[in-house]
Amino acid sequence: MNKKLYKLRQYAYLLEQGIDPITNKCFKKDTILNNAVIREYNYEVRCVLEKLIKLEESRNGGSKRNNKISFYLSEEEKAQLEYSKEPIPISVFCNCLNEHIYSGMKRIRATQITKWLLNQGYLQIEQWQNDKYFKKPTNKGAEIGISSELKCNDYGDEYEVNLYDSNAQRFIVDHLEEIVFSK
Repeated sequence: MNKKLYKLRQYAYLLEQGIDPITNKCFKKDTILNNAVIREYNYEVRCVLEKLIKLEESRNGGSKRNNKISFYLSEEEKAQLEYSKEPIPISVFCNCLNEHIYSGMKRIRATQITKWLLNQGYLQIEQWQNDKYFKKPTNKGAEIGISSELKCNDYGDEYEVNLYDSNAQRFIVDHLEEIVFSK
């Protein structure tokens, strides 16, 4: 039952965004499925499904490990998030987000987020010393609050770390559904 509810919730979210849940293509602007009233209806359906999912999870004590569903946060949970005032690495931010998962839900991974940011042009891959590669913010990434800082480990090796300020953290939360369901 849980898996079906999560699938229905995902479909409602995609319909709410004006996206065909079967093909992942955007509906044309002049179609009835892109009508504001219909999109609002799908938002309400998604909220009801989220409440059912929470109720089901609390009754059953969570799903089995191999049946975990995709990470998500409800709009209420997103509104209650506290963002770090200091820029933080993506792994730290992921840990903060993962504090809100339910039993039976997959954790959000830093690699999911950075892959999406890379695909959207907020990060780019550059070569570092000794043929090592790293992701670095583009100008577009800097505009949303991603910065890069040179650090040194205990062995004296230098490395760069990307830091995400509160604006970048909010940006990621605003795009969580796209990040989780992107391929």
